[in-house]
Amino acid sequence: MINPDGAYRWTRRNALGIDINRDARKQVSTEARFLSKQITEFKPHYSLNLHDQRSLFRLGQSAVPTTLALAIPRLYTINPNAEQGRLRAVHWVERLLTNVNSLKRSSWGLFDESYYPTAFGEWAQEQGSGTVLIESGIKGSDFLRNQSVEELGFVILQLLFSLENAMETAGIETEGVLRLGLQQNQIGLYDWVDRSAAVEWKGNRILTDLGWRYVEKLVSGELVGEALLAEMGDLTGAVSRNEISGRFLRLSPDESPGPGLIRAWEAVSDPNSSFL
Repeated sequence: MINPDGAYRWTRRNALGIDINRDARKQVSTEARFLSKQITEFKPHYSLNLHDQRSLFRLGQSAVPTTLALAIPRLYTINPNAEQGRLRAVHWVERLLTNVNSLKRSSWGLFDESYYPTAFGEWAQEQGSGTVLIESGIKGSDFLRNQSVEELGFVILQLLFSLENAMETAGIETEGVLRLGLQQNQIGLYDWVDRSAAVEWKGNRILTDLGWRYVEKLVSGELVGEALLAEMGDLTGAVSRNEISGRFLRLSPDESPGPGLIRAWEAVSDPNSSFL
Protein backbone atom coordinates (compact mmCIF):
# COMPACT_ATOMS: atom_id res chain seq x y z
CA MET A 1 0.00 0.00 0.00
CA ILE A 2 1.49 3.32 -1.11
CA ASN A 3 -0.48 5.56 1.24
CA PRO A 4 -1.24 3.79 4.55
CA ASP A 5 -1.59 7.09 6.42
CA GLY A 6 -4.23 8.34 4.02
CA ALA A 7 -6.04 4.99 4.00
CA TYR A 8 -6.21 5.08 7.79
CA ARG A 9 -7.80 8.55 7.69
CA TRP A 10 -9.94 7.89 4.58
CA THR A 11 -8.24 10.51 2.42
CA ARG A 12 -6.02 10.46 -0.65
CA ARG A 13 -3.57 12.84 1.08
CA ASN A 14 -0.63 11.49 3.03
CA ALA A 15 0.33 12.36 6.61
CA LEU A 16 1.91 15.64 5.42
CA GLY A 17 -1.20 16.69 3.49
CA ILE A 18 0.17 15.94 0.01
CA ASP A 19 -2.17 14.50 -2.62
CA ILE A 20 0.11 11.74 -3.90
CA ASN A 21 -1.83 11.40 -7.15
CA ARG A 22 -0.99 15.02 -7.93
CA ASP A 23 2.67 14.70 -6.98
CA ALA A 24 3.93 12.80 -10.02
CA ARG A 25 6.17 15.62 -11.30
CA LYS A 26 7.77 17.32 -8.32
CA GLN A 27 7.63 14.17 -6.17
CA VAL A 28 7.74 16.05 -2.89
CA SER A 29 6.36 13.04 -1.01
CA THR A 30 8.28 9.90 -0.12
CA GLU A 31 5.36 7.86 -1.46
CA ALA A 32 5.53 9.47 -4.92
CA ARG A 33 9.27 8.88 -5.15
CA PHE A 34 8.79 5.25 -4.17
CA LEU A 35 6.03 4.70 -6.73
CA SER A 36 7.94 6.36 -9.56
CA LYS A 37 11.02 4.24 -8.71
CA GLN A 38 8.97 1.03 -9.01
CA ILE A 39 7.59 2.06 -12.40
CA THR A 40 10.96 3.25 -13.71
CA GLU A 41 12.81 0.11 -12.64
CA PHE A 42 10.15 -2.51 -13.40
CA LYS A 43 9.08 -0.91 -16.71
CA PRO A 44 5.61 -2.52 -16.90
CA HIS A 45 4.00 -2.89 -20.30
CA TYR A 46 0.59 -2.22 -18.72
CA SER A 47 -0.74 -0.31 -15.72
CA LEU A 48 -4.18 -0.11 -14.15
CA ASN A 49 -5.06 3.20 -12.49
CA LEU A 50 -8.01 2.27 -10.23
CA HIS A 51 -10.20 4.81 -8.44
CA ASP A 52 -13.56 5.09 -6.72
CA GLN A 53 -15.77 7.89 -7.96
CA ARG A 54 -18.56 9.72 -6.21
CA SER A 55 -22.19 8.75 -6.61
CA LEU A 56 -23.11 11.92 -8.56
CA PHE A 57 -21.88 10.60 -11.93
CA ARG A 58 -24.25 9.41 -14.64
CA LEU A 59 -24.16 8.39 -18.30
CA GLY A 60 -24.49 11.54 -20.38
CA GLN A 61 -27.70 13.39 -19.54
CA SER A 62 -29.55 10.21 -18.57
CA ALA A 63 -30.67 9.00 -15.15
CA VAL A 64 -28.46 5.90 -15.42
CA PRO A 65 -25.71 5.86 -12.75
CA THR A 66 -22.21 5.14 -14.04
CA THR A 67 -21.01 1.81 -12.68
CA LEU A 68 -17.56 1.95 -14.28
CA ALA A 69 -15.87 4.71 -16.25
CA LEU A 70 -12.89 3.95 -18.49
CA ALA A 71 -10.22 6.26 -19.88
CA ILE A 72 -6.80 6.20 -21.52
CA PRO A 73 -4.63 8.98 -20.02
CA ARG A 74 -3.29 11.34 -22.68
CA LEU A 75 0.27 12.22 -23.55
CA TYR A 76 1.90 15.62 -23.47
CA THR A 77 5.56 14.66 -23.80
CA ILE A 78 5.63 12.60 -26.98
CA ASN A 79 8.20 9.89 -27.54
CA PRO A 80 8.01 6.58 -29.45
CA ASN A 81 8.03 4.48 -26.27
CA ALA A 82 5.15 6.47 -24.76
CA GLU A 83 3.13 6.42 -27.98
CA GLN A 84 3.52 2.66 -28.31
CA GLY A 85 2.55 2.18 -24.66
CA ARG A 86 -0.59 4.26 -25.08
CA LEU A 87 -1.53 2.31 -28.20
CA ARG A 88 -1.22 -0.90 -26.18
CA ALA A 89 -3.62 0.56 -23.61
CA VAL A 90 -6.08 1.66 -26.31
CA HIS A 91 -6.24 -1.81 -27.83
CA TRP A 92 -6.30 -3.44 -24.42
CA VAL A 93 -9.54 -1.61 -23.66
CA GLU A 94 -10.88 -2.21 -27.16
CA ARG A 95 -10.32 -5.93 -26.74
CA LEU A 96 -12.14 -5.79 -23.40
CA LEU A 97 -15.16 -4.03 -24.90
CA THR A 98 -15.22 -6.44 -27.83
CA ASN A 99 -15.35 -9.45 -25.50
CA VAL A 100 -18.07 -8.04 -23.21
CA ASN A 101 -21.64 -7.91 -24.52
CA SER A 102 -23.37 -4.55 -24.80
CA LEU A 103 -25.89 -5.34 -22.04
CA LYS A 104 -23.12 -6.11 -19.55
CA ARG A 105 -21.42 -2.79 -20.27
CA SER A 106 -24.62 -0.74 -20.60
CA SER A 107 -23.76 1.24 -17.44
CA TRP A 108 -20.11 1.83 -18.38
CA GLY A 109 -19.03 5.30 -19.39
CA LEU A 110 -16.07 7.20 -20.80
CA PHE A 111 -14.23 9.19 -18.15
CA ASP A 112 -12.89 12.66 -18.93
CA GLU A 113 -9.69 12.19 -20.95
CA SER A 114 -8.36 15.69 -20.45
CA TYR A 115 -4.66 15.92 -19.69
CA TYR A 116 -3.86 16.13 -15.97
CA PRO A 117 -0.14 17.07 -15.93
CA THR A 118 0.60 16.26 -12.28
CA ALA A 119 -1.32 12.96 -12.13
CA PHE A 120 0.43 9.60 -11.92
CA GLY A 121 -1.72 8.09 -14.67
CA GLU A 122 -0.37 10.57 -17.21
CA TRP A 123 3.16 10.22 -15.81
CA ALA A 124 3.06 6.43 -16.10
CA GLN A 125 1.69 6.73 -19.64
CA GLU A 126 4.67 8.91 -20.58
CA GLN A 127 7.04 6.24 -19.25
CA GLY A 128 5.67 3.81 -21.83
CA SER A 129 3.49 1.85 -19.43
CA GLY A 130 0.18 1.40 -21.26
CA THR A 131 -2.13 2.88 -18.63
CA VAL A 132 -5.88 2.38 -18.29
CA LEU A 133 -7.93 4.40 -15.82
CA ILE A 134 -11.01 2.74 -14.28
CA GLU A 135 -13.31 4.71 -12.00
CA SER A 136 -15.74 2.56 -9.96
CA GLY A 137 -19.08 4.16 -9.21
CA ILE A 138 -22.22 2.98 -7.47
CA LYS A 139 -24.63 0.65 -9.24
CA GLY A 140 -28.29 1.37 -8.54
CA SER A 141 -28.68 1.96 -4.82
CA ASP A 142 -25.83 -0.32 -3.77
CA PHE A 143 -23.98 2.34 -1.78
CA LEU A 144 -21.74 -0.27 -0.15
CA ARG A 145 -20.36 -0.84 -3.68
CA ASN A 146 -20.60 -4.64 -3.53
CA GLN A 147 -21.91 -4.84 -7.11
CA SER A 148 -19.30 -2.39 -8.37
CA VAL A 149 -16.52 -4.43 -6.77
CA GLU A 150 -17.82 -7.57 -8.50
CA GLU A 151 -17.98 -5.75 -11.83
CA LEU A 152 -14.48 -4.33 -11.39
CA GLY A 153 -13.16 -7.80 -10.60
CA PHE A 154 -14.81 -9.10 -13.76
CA VAL A 155 -13.19 -6.33 -15.83
CA ILE A 156 -9.73 -6.93 -14.39
CA LEU A 157 -9.98 -10.66 -15.18
CA GLN A 158 -11.10 -9.87 -18.73
CA LEU A 159 -8.17 -7.49 -19.16
CA LEU A 160 -5.72 -10.11 -17.91
CA PHE A 161 -7.15 -12.72 -20.28
CA SER A 162 -6.77 -10.33 -23.22
CA LEU A 163 -3.17 -9.21 -22.60
CA GLU A 164 -1.60 -11.34 -25.33
CA ASN A 165 -4.10 -10.28 -27.97
CA ALA A 166 -3.79 -6.65 -26.98
CA MET A 167 -0.02 -6.76 -27.51
CA GLU A 168 -0.49 -8.38 -30.91
CA THR A 169 -2.69 -5.50 -32.12
CA ALA A 170 -0.69 -2.69 -30.54
CA GLY A 171 0.65 -1.47 -33.89
CA ILE A 172 -2.79 -0.48 -35.23
CA GLU A 173 -3.13 3.28 -34.99
CA THR A 174 -6.65 4.03 -33.79
CA GLU A 175 -8.26 5.55 -30.73
CA GLY A 176 -10.72 2.67 -30.41
CA VAL A 177 -14.23 2.85 -31.82
CA LEU A 178 -15.94 1.05 -28.94
CA ARG A 179 -14.28 3.14 -26.21
CA LEU A 180 -15.13 6.41 -27.90
CA GLY A 181 -18.66 5.09 -28.37
CA LEU A 182 -19.25 4.92 -24.63
CA GLN A 183 -21.43 7.66 -23.17
CA GLN A 184 -19.60 10.42 -21.34
CA ASN A 185 -19.30 10.10 -17.57
CA GLN A 186 -20.97 13.31 -16.33
CA ILE A 187 -21.86 14.98 -13.05
CA GLY A 188 -25.54 15.64 -12.39
CA LEU A 189 -27.15 12.78 -10.47
CA TYR A 190 -28.76 13.08 -7.04
CA ASP A 191 -29.02 10.03 -4.83
CA TRP A 192 -32.38 11.08 -3.46
CA VAL A 193 -34.78 13.91 -4.28
CA ASP A 194 -37.58 15.07 -2.02
CA ARG A 195 -40.25 16.80 -4.11
CA SER A 196 -42.45 19.46 -2.48
CA ALA A 197 -40.95 18.88 0.94
CA ALA A 198 -42.25 20.99 3.83
CA VAL A 199 -39.23 22.72 5.37
CA GLU A 200 -39.78 24.23 8.82
CA TRP A 201 -37.34 26.64 10.48
CA LYS A 202 -37.91 29.20 13.24
CA GLY A 203 -41.67 29.18 12.77
CA ASN A 204 -41.50 29.50 8.97
CA ARG A 205 -42.60 26.86 6.51
CA ILE A 206 -41.93 26.59 2.79
CA LEU A 207 -42.56 23.91 0.19
CA THR A 208 -39.53 23.16 -1.93
CA ASP A 209 -37.43 20.40 -3.47
CA LEU A 210 -34.43 18.85 -1.75
CA GLY A 211 -31.55 17.15 -3.55
CA TRP A 212 -29.53 14.76 -1.39
CA ARG A 213 -26.21 13.05 -2.04
CA TYR A 214 -24.67 10.09 -0.24
CA VAL A 215 -21.35 10.89 1.43
CA GLU A 216 -19.03 8.84 3.61
CA LYS A 217 -17.00 9.80 6.64
CA LEU A 218 -14.76 7.92 9.03
CA VAL A 219 -16.10 7.52 12.56
CA SER A 220 -14.01 5.59 15.09
CA GLY A 221 -12.30 3.69 12.30
CA GLU A 222 -15.52 2.77 10.47
CA LEU A 223 -17.12 4.28 7.38
CA VAL A 224 -20.52 5.85 8.02
CA GLY A 225 -22.92 6.98 5.30
CA GLU A 226 -24.62 10.36 5.61
CA ALA A 227 -27.05 12.37 3.51
CA LEU A 228 -25.68 15.73 2.38
CA LEU A 229 -28.19 18.32 1.18
CA ALA A 230 -26.58 19.32 -2.11
CA GLU A 231 -29.35 21.60 -3.41
CA MET A 232 -32.55 23.18 -2.13
CA GLY A 233 -35.01 24.88 -4.47
CA ASP A 234 -36.75 24.12 -7.74
CA LEU A 235 -35.29 20.84 -8.99
CA THR A 236 -37.52 20.49 -12.02
CA GLY A 237 -35.69 18.35 -14.54
CA ALA A 238 -33.19 17.03 -11.99
CA VAL A 239 -32.56 13.29 -12.12
CA SER A 240 -31.99 11.01 -9.17
CA ARG A 241 -31.74 7.38 -8.14
CA ASN A 242 -34.85 7.71 -5.95
CA GLU A 243 -37.63 10.26 -5.43
CA ILE A 244 -40.41 10.84 -2.93
CA SER A 245 -42.92 13.63 -2.27
CA GLY A 246 -44.54 15.28 0.70
CA ARG A 247 -42.07 14.72 3.53
CA PHE A 248 -41.15 17.14 6.34
CA LEU A 249 -37.73 18.57 7.09
CA ARG A 250 -37.52 20.25 10.50
CA LEU A 251 -34.46 22.33 11.30
CA SER A 252 -33.33 23.31 14.75
CA PRO A 253 -32.81 27.05 15.41
CA ASP A 254 -29.03 26.68 15.25
CA GLU A 255 -29.12 24.91 11.87
CA SER A 256 -28.92 26.89 8.63
CA PRO A 257 -31.33 25.96 5.82
CA GLY A 258 -29.81 25.23 2.45
CA PRO A 259 -26.96 23.16 0.99
CA GLY A 260 -24.55 21.65 3.48
CA LEU A 261 -27.17 20.30 5.86
CA ILE A 262 -26.46 16.76 7.08
CA ARG A 263 -29.00 14.07 7.97
CA ALA A 264 -28.72 10.35 8.67
CA TRP A 265 -28.70 8.44 5.41
CA GLU A 266 -30.98 5.79 6.90
CA ALA A 267 -33.67 8.43 7.47
CA VAL A 268 -33.40 10.11 4.07
CA SER A 269 -33.30 6.84 2.12
CA ASP A 270 -36.25 5.29 4.00
CA PRO A 271 -39.40 5.77 1.89
CA ASN A 272 -41.51 5.11 4.99
CA SER A 273 -39.91 7.99 6.88
CA SER A 274 -42.08 11.12 6.95
CA PHE A 275 -39.78 13.38 8.97
CA LEU A 276 -36.15 14.23 8.30
